Amino acid sequence: LTKFMSMKLLILVLIFTLFVGCRVSEIREIKIDLHDARVEDPACLSRIKYALTTGKEAKVGIDGVTRFVESPLPGAESISVKPVSGENAIIVTYDAMTAGRKNLEDYLAQNGFNAGDYKAVESERQILPKSWFVATEKE
Repeated sequence: LTKFMSMKLLILVLIFTLFVGCRVSEIREIKIDLHDARVEDPACLSRIKYALTTGKEAKVGIDGVTRFVESPLPGAESISVKPVSGENAIIVTYDAMTAGRKNLEDYLAQNGFNAGDYKAVESERQILPKSWFVATEKE
């Protein structure tokens, strides 16, 4: 009987340790370079926040055609965005247990913004107002 009780107690302690030891969230803050976006424009910043929380994601259908569908980024409810003064960059606060830097940059690119190492999807960029972007030498 005592051996059974000891085993039962050990199992309970292990289960408790698993639940207490698991992290539920890890809030991080990172800087993302948006290269040419005027992030201090309130409308532009609002669209950036939309891109990260409710934005579009490329999905390939069974017919092989790529379509952009509304698809929230995992952990979107914890994301906040603020501009970096004097730079074409943003500070993003997010839950690192549900998304990473590359996910954030990829979502921004799929919504028309050059972000980090990701180039904007041109068809999505054409939809955005030109006033949201710094003119480049090519333009």
